[in-house]
Amino acid sequence: MNEILQDFLSETAERLELVGQQLSRFEDDPSDRRILVNIHRLVHAIRGTAGILDLPRLEVLAQASQNLVANLSSGAALQRSHLVLVLQAFAKLRDIVAFVSAFTCEPPGDDAALVRQLHAAAVETARSDQPGLPHYTAAAPPRPAPPERLPPERREQSVRITTAALDRFLCGATELVLIRNQLQNIFGPELPPAALDSLQDMTRLADGLQDTALQARMIPFERMVAHLPQLVRDLCHTHGMEIGLKIIGQETRLDRMQADVLRGPLDILVRHILHHAIGSAPERHDLGKPAIGHLRIAAGCTAAGFTLEVSDDGWGIDADRVRAHGLEFGLKCSNDLARMSNAQVCALANDSECL
Repeated sequence: MNEILQDFLSETAERLELVGQQLSRFEDDPSDRRILVNIHRLVHAIRGTAGILDLPRLEVLAQASQNLVANLSSGAALQRSHLVLVLQAFAKLRDIVAFVSAFTCEPPGDDAALVRQLHAAAVETARSDQPGLPHYTAAAPPRPAPPERLPPERREQSVRITTAALDRFLCGATELVLIRNQLQNIFGPELPPAALDSLQDMTRLADGLQDTALQARMIPFERMVAHLPQLVRDLCHTHGMEIGLKIIGQETRLDRMQADVLRGPLDILVRHILHHAIGSAPERHDLGKPAIGHLRIAAGCTAAGFTLEVSDDGWGIDADRVRAHGLEFGLKCSNDLARMSNAQVCALANDSECL
């Protein structure tokens, strides 16, 4: 793949990930139009480079999204339908980028219907002087102040680096620590003061390099789950459900490889919860539960390492069904299952992969 295209796709994937995070924050605080200013800046960068690299589908959709976001960030009345359109547009942009990354060309088809809706919404917001829905209407000044930017001397510089290069850096730092230990064991107290000082300097350098390499591999949990609000919204729309998603500990940092390993299973778990655990509004009503379900994802760090907890307020584990499966798979005999409490049966379900 062309190196310039590869760099663009990597940067665009990161920008769209940031857009997802910004949209989640905006849903929590619709009065903060500065978030929309940041989103406009990100999609403007995507649109400009897509045009240069001859990716017309990506360029047209990004341009239509940019126009709507620009009007909304300028203080236009925000309707719920506008936010839904923006979410759909960025979900489609992510799909296109993923396809180009896999096949080095844009996917077949077009986004004419979605682009027309975005253009219509942009025209509507350009002319609108009526307040939007109460939940999304923001009592904000006509034009928000631009987002804060650090002065040049304080702005962090960054470069793109592969995890393989980071691994080599980490291995080199680790080898430096081992060499330090070998020197210490070989010479021990026989080292002259000057050599001992140099060895201590080497110790500080090796420890610093090792810590820097480890920190460079860390990413915030927020990046790992940025797509989940959209996933939950899509599944709720498909199944006619209403779910409140709460993500705790988004600032918690974890290793990139941990994130890669956990992302897929977490998506599957969330899908299973929405399909089988939380229940639709009528089902929840029959169980005496509120119509709106709740899904909670919490990340944290302990002495043992990174922790991830997923919980919901659905109907829980059916102990009788687990007993039947336990008997079917031969995990326990009928007498043992009959004597087990519901809590013990639930523990059996958690410990048995086949259940």
